[in-house]
Amino acid sequence: MSIRKATHSDREAIYKIWLSCFTDDQVYINNYLDYCFPHTTTLIKEVSNSDAVAVISIIPSYFIHEKRIYSGAYLYGVGTLPEHRGKSYSSELISEAVSLLRAKGEEYFLVKPATESLFSLYRRLGFDKELFKSISTLSHFPNTQYNQEINIERIDPNAHIEEIATIREKKMSDKTFMWNRDVLNYALNEIVGRGGSVLFNRYTSDYCTGYQPETSSALHILESTLAPDETSAVFRNTILSTIPGTDEIILDSNYSSNQKGDKILSALLMELKPGIFSFCKDLSLSLPME
Repeated sequence: MSIRKATHSDREAIYKIWLSCFTDDQVYINNYLDYCFPHTTTLIKEVSNSDAVAVISIIPSYFIHEKRIYSGAYLYGVGTLPEHRGKSYSSELISEAVSLLRAKGEEYFLVKPATESLFSLYRRLGFDKELFKSISTLSHFPNTQYNQEINIERIDPNAHIEEIATIREKKMSDKTFMWNRDVLNYALNEIVGRGGSVLFNRYTSDYCTGYQPETSSALHILESTLAPDETSAVFRNTILSTIPGTDEIILDSNYSSNQKGDKILSALLMELKPGIFSFCKDLSLSLPME
């Protein structure tokens, strides 16, 4: 049995694990393999016959504190074939990932557990620092007059990724962890692929992005460059008038800057450099791939 870094030749094996563990949406899996996998460090666990039975991906991340960039990573796509579960393969892969990240000098490791029950598992693996987000319902904010001009466009992330990435770092680096352009483009296209949108106010260079889950009539905004009350003033009417079936709008935002919303445990962090959490404890994890 061995652990090694995956290459393009492992695409079929990773596809098989994802199909078994996460989704039967073949387009979704192929989009990941085409547009995100090449920008990750992916580890696979092989058994004696060289079959890959477990996989994890490490996605680059960074944050900015007092004009300095701190580099880390995000754990994604943790999966083991059903017939090989219960053998701690995922834990072994995560342990190997931590060793690789430490050797590279990375300073933190993030994870967004898919279910509440997984938080305790990841805590046992060393992800012991908690990150929170705030959830607000935009109808709870009164209709207010926004003091700048509004001209909302629905934009294609592929055509505007450089602009979005620059705006995101300028306006949100004090509130959220950052993705590089390739990963950000994949994350935004994943939202669009779910029937979502990236809405852009050309006059002020502000945007929000979100989608409507299949099981809900509420549109979920995963990220906005504006505070909740400003997001409501700028984007709410456009969303309600242009996105059919939207009865409500829910907004994720940074809890430290929006304590009026519901405080939700969102993600966990492992310190790879002692004390790094003190620089990022008030940040939120925005646009995680789920």
